[in-house]
Amino acid sequence: MVMEEAAIKQAKTDRHTAKSNFTRVGKALVHAVEHKRTPNEVRQAIIKLQGAYENLVAKHENYAKHIEDDEAYETEEKWLSDC
Repeated sequence: MVMEEAAIKQAKTDRHTAKSNFTRVGKALVHAVEHKRTPNEVRQAIIKLQGAYENLVAKHENYAKHIEDDEAYETEEKWLSDC
């Protein structure tokens, strides 16, 4: 049981870190657009954002597989939708 709790805690930490990265990369994209960076720079920022989102989804799925309660699962799915 202790191993399972540790795995859940690690999965939640990994998801939190992925969300932080997604937020940072998203802000970088907004910055690039607002400061009229070159189309290539904006494209690169979009590619990074897509990668950060895919990583966030993967980390979320890894965390969500540990959730057994349906209501808690729905709450976590809403969390991802809000991202």
